[in-house]
Amino acid sequence: MRTITLYRSAHYSRSILPLLVLIAVALSFGSAMAQEAPVSNPYNPPQETKHIQLEEIWRIDEDSEGPVLGLPTRVVWDQEGRIYVLDAQLDQVNLYSPDGQFLESRYRTGDGPGEIRNPVDLILFSDGSTGVLQEFPGKIVRLDNQGNPLPTVLVGGSQEKSGSALLMSGRAVSGQLYLAGGSRQKNENGEASMREFVSRFNLSGEEMRCHMEVQKPRRSHGSQLEEKDMINSSMLAWDVSPSGRVAVAIDWEKYLFLLTEPGGENTRLVAREYKPLRRSKEEIQLMESMTGGGQIKFAEYAPSIAIFQRGLQFRGDDELLVLSSRGKRDLPDGVLARYDVFDGQGHFKQWLEVECEGDPMSDRLIFLPGDKVIRIRRFVDALITSFGPGGLPATEEENVTPAVICYRIVK
Repeated sequence: MRTITLYRSAHYSRSILPLLVLIAVALSFGSAMAQEAPVSNPYNPPQETKHIQLEEIWRIDEDSEGPVLGLPTRVVWDQEGRIYVLDAQLDQVNLYSPDGQFLESRYRTGDGPGEIRNPVDLILFSDGSTGVLQEFPGKIVRLDNQGNPLPTVLVGGSQEKSGSALLMSGRAVSGQLYLAGGSRQKNENGEASMREFVSRFNLSGEEMRCHMEVQKPRRSHGSQLEEKDMINSSMLAWDVSPSGRVAVAIDWEKYLFLLTEPGGENTRLVAREYKPLRRSKEEIQLMESMTGGGQIKFAEYAPSIAIFQRGLQFRGDDELLVLSSRGKRDLPDGVLARYDVFDGQGHFKQWLEVECEGDPMSDRLIFLPGDKVIRIRRFVDALITSFGPGGLPATEEENVTPAVICYRIVK
């Protein structure tokens, strides 16, 4: 795979820059990008902004029955409407009824069957079984729908290969397993590197199809951790539609993502005209405090697609919601998020503004099938805190703790 550095030249007019970027990135990804014509979108969508309002149905917080939430980082739901919440601090999954009543906890800390350490994501399979992704060594610890242990999925298909792999996020769609992560490799000269990927796997842990991969040199010992090196956009900002269409963010400052049709045969590159947004000094200082201060060098510019809030999200097969860096900043009063709405072919249609309480910079919205929406309060705070020895920062309101809140779309 060739890598081509992208340059933005003042000699080119603004209108053709997205096209030039698309051509350069398509070349850098090789022949896989030549299957479908790239899609270049303007900054403003052609349709009027759509507004929806959310009405709270129930919430899980410090006053609810059942375990107190530590760091809720993933919420999934089954066909009966039951809610599964991964608590990355307590190494467990809490199960709730469709109306938010606590049912039971599954998993616990350890290395045996049904035990996990450093969980990063939660997968729900179509048969009702669950899988918790362990970051390193990369594996998926599974339980059946009654909470009994199932065989662990080892990334690469063996203990040896799993020991050199790490996982960041995953999905299970139509019996297929999709994972984002990385694996340590050495070339013929013995030079170490990290291969980062978003790929489809079978339940034996064998990679069946790669949707995106990047080769990165291994960080030298003792050098300061760089945010961009630690967290590639594609590791968090990606999703899979019910039919198997895959969308993956592929750049930090440029608004770019790959869109692959079900089956993985046809891939197109999608871009939107977008100027990177510079982070404020206060924002960087806040992130430093959550990770122990000075251990990580945070990027000057925010990722154009909001990777920390898992900024790509399908609603059905033909609608993709993208949360940009501006979609959570400088919003009208009462608006929690502004999403860019794309169709299934990568065309930017309109903005979607969601009116709801909350913190646009830290809360995450998850759209469930039908008219339900989940808000994870302090999601980004919890995620960034997991990268270092810091802690959840103070908020303007007292005692704002992590919570999972369910809403109904009323308008």
